[in-house]
Amino acid sequence: MTHSPLKPFQGELDKPSSAGQSLKPFTETLDDESSGRGLIRGAGDLAIALGSGITQGVKMLTDTAGADNAASRFLGKATDAQTDLVSPQRKAQKQARSEIIKAAEESGSTWEEVKAYVGGFAEAPIDTTLNALGTSAPTLVAGLLTGGGAVPAIAARAAQVGLGAAQGVGGIKGQIQESVKQKHLDAGATEADASKRADEAQAYAGPNAGSIALGGALGAVAGGTGAESAVRRLAGRRVAAEAAEKAAPGVLRATAAGVAKEAPMEMLQGGQERHASNTALQGEGFDVPTWQGVAGQAALEGLASAPMGGGFGALEGMAHKGAAQRQSEGAAAFASGEPRTPPESIKSVVAKAQWVRGWNVAQAQAQEAAAGLTPATELSGVLADQPGAVDRASCNVPQWTGLDRFCVGQRGHRESQRPHEGRHGAVTHSGSASAQGWADGS
Repeated sequence: MTHSPLKPFQGELDKPSSAGQSLKPFTETLDDESSGRGLIRGAGDLAIALGSGITQGVKMLTDTAGADNAASRFLGKATDAQTDLVSPQRKAQKQARSEIIKAAEESGSTWEEVKAYVGGFAEAPIDTTLNALGTSAPTLVAGLLTGGGAVPAIAARAAQVGLGAAQGVGGIKGQIQESVKQKHLDAGATEADASKRADEAQAYAGPNAGSIALGGALGAVAGGTGAESAVRRLAGRRVAAEAAEKAAPGVLRATAAGVAKEAPMEMLQGGQERHASNTALQGEGFDVPTWQGVAGQAALEGLASAPMGGGFGALEGMAHKGAAQRQSEGAAAFASGEPRTPPESIKSVVAKAQWVRGWNVAQAQAQEAAAGLTPATELSGVLADQPGAVDRASCNVPQWTGLDRFCVGQRGHRESQRPHEGRHGAVTHSGSASAQGWADGS
């Protein structure tokens, strides 16, 4: 078989072989790959992003016992194995982005760095967000498991703060170990020598102890705020309590608040990780600018965490709104004389507890108001022009409670009797055992 000789590329593609043939734009799906298969690959990439984030988050915890220990090496290999499973398109995309970021950092322009890192998020926003969510999994799960009421609130928060601090410490130690080892290997050092220098650089008593301590402090703050704090409140009773104490924020406002609480701390942590790596390399004698890549990595971490913070903020806002609605329904039921038994339409135990809480609050307010009735001997100037006149002005009982009937008198006479059992069937009604259980959240 003969082959036509190769022709040098002149910077112009060959013309279509026929007038009816035209070039088709690339849709990131190969000619022999169906759209359904492409969707499966895309879903697989998302799952890998989340899974690799989880292993990275756990690896940070194990790195506190010394980066590159047996557990950390296992988790690192697990992360690499997951990353190798991504689709060829995603691999090529990440490789191209890595080269763009490298060129931007070498340019010395902070603006170019930020654009390069932000471009990485724009290419795969869901992947990046899921990876960040996975990294935060340890502290989020801790809030979910300890925020349900079985653990005191201060202990639940302490658990998240402690895990956050551990992740912060481990993250810095791991970053230093990896960057120092790789840099020495690139410089021609042996595996053993590079590992030794990296272990010394990430040691608690080593030259980078200050960076490690700062990473722990930032991690502790992040572990007790933002999405982690929202999960703890959602898992516990705090949402219902806040709904009773103050007006529930709107969902949009809660979403914005969630972003504002989460993104800045993640930006600080991301930037500090890169700064710690740079200063560690400087300590090893390498010529690395102190702030190279710091702004870019901070921007990327902030963008990656913003959807997570906003998402949990929105969930908290909807929970606030629902709790306020249930409590309002419970209060209205008390005012209408209904017993402290949630309607059958409410199925959730949490929703029942919120309804009962509203009923209880209304009852307590009514009792407090009734206890503040002014004795008849101290009244003066009561309207008595006609029978049944009501002196509303000097009565302290809110009308919606239904207890304002005690303000009714005949021709200047005002009854000073206290409320008694029978009104609503329950001014002092303690409710059924099941209602008591709902009120207690059990």
